[in-house]
Amino acid sequence: MPSGLGAILVVLGVALATGLLTLIRAGAGESLVPPGQVVDAARRRRANLVTAVAAPLLALAILGGAKWWGVEDGTYQRRMFGSPQAEPSFVVDATHRTLRLRVRDTASFHAIYAPVVPDHGKMMHLFLIGRSGMQTFAHLHPVETDSLEFTTEIPVVPAGQYLLFGDITLANGMSLTVTTRVDIPAAPGAVAPSDSDDTWDRTASITTVVPGAVRLLAEGYSLAWTGGEPPLKSGEPTELRFSVRDSSGNVASVQPYLGMASHAVVVLHDGSFFIHLHPMGTVAPVSQQLFALRDRGDTTARGRPRDGRPGRRPDAADAGVRRHRIPI
Repeated sequence: MPSGLGAILVVLGVALATGLLTLIRAGAGESLVPPGQVVDAARRRRANLVTAVAAPLLALAILGGAKWWGVEDGTYQRRMFGSPQAEPSFVVDATHRTLRLRVRDTASFHAIYAPVVPDHGKMMHLFLIGRSGMQTFAHLHPVETDSLEFTTEIPVVPAGQYLLFGDITLANGMSLTVTTRVDIPAAPGAVAPSDSDDTWDRTASITTVVPGAVRLLAEGYSLAWTGGEPPLKSGEPTELRFSVRDSSGNVASVQPYLGMASHAVVVLHDGSFFIHLHPMGTVAPVSQQLFALRDRGDTTARGRPRDGRPGRRPDAADAGVRRHRIPI
């Protein structure tokens, strides 16, 4: 609570307590005297005595209320969700630039009590975005080497400062995003990706989203913004609309990448806002599978699926198909 607001509340509380004692004194003295008559000394002493007895009782009531409120507030604080922390570290040698990411639960009630399940067939979707102009983007898929510990190779992206976002989904259907800032060290040699579905992009210039904006892709393809203006407006729903065309200018036929026709990431320039989107919405597909199992009753008493971990990637035949990431 701001100190100014606290001071105002204290002053108002003192005024209310003083007014209540004044009412008690008047009720034991002046209110019992007919109009126009003066309160005698005996009645005045009685009113003062009643007020003196009421004052400590009122103080005890206030202190008791404050203690009760403190207990309730402490219980509420213990049950509040705390965003998990991401603790990155790097191991670099001639052929590896390995990121080890530990996810630490910060909630006192242990919010991450369920195991991580694969979403789109991956235990984590990790996004790296260069802080200098956001001209470098990588979508990686670390493996879970231990409970809430993930490892991946950093591909051919330049060393420097990056925003890091990691999406995970738990067996209870809850989706979490861990975030931090990392300084990626230089790689002394060529580093191969950990996952065949890892993708990254480095651009010399950013394409501004305005009506008619077009971003050229590899092999003659292009991505055009077909939405309205302005593209994004704070506080209002926005429909993101793009058109992918081939070298002949025809609308291209896209193939699913990790089970989706497309993926989008929206990040505020300072990294304080992040969202990972798909054409079907923002809810993780594995969460939808878990909720469907719950509707059928195919879960344990703790809400976990009876038939093992859901989340098998639906487009396994597309493993190894590379897709381009287009920073805008």
